[in-house]
Amino acid sequence: RALLSRLEDQARERYGVNARIDDPQAIPGVEYAYALSLTACTGCRQCEYACAEENNTSRSPQMHYIRIVELDVGSFDLDESEHGYEGRVPADGKVYMPVSCQQCANPPCVQACPVKATWQEADGITVIDYDWCI
Repeated sequence: RALLSRLEDQARERYGVNARIDDPQAIPGVEYAYALSLTACTGCRQCEYACAEENNTSRSPQMHYIRIVELDVGSFDLDESEHGYEGRVPADGKVYMPVSCQQCANPPCVQACPVKATWQEADGITVIDYDWCI
């Protein structure tokens, strides 16, 4: 609790806001989900950048929590998608699809992680500790 109080004090001193920081615990029987509109994605990658900044991860490794892929209109073949697209977006004849963690009920990544940097919380949310991740 001392850490949370210190962070609240820093927010007040630095930014003049009364932030309330808490450490809510899992609620038994409650599952979380999130959704996004595929039709709203323009391929700008701003969500990729924001996610990397929020989670303090590098943009250079091949592993990203969110990845935007470019597809030909009418195609949903991820094997034929392009992540390294460049240029102005949206491009004619292309659609963009954000691909992120699916928060599986029984996530295979938890078992596959050789350093146990990935685990599933009591509320079912799968998390990655970027300090442990190799």
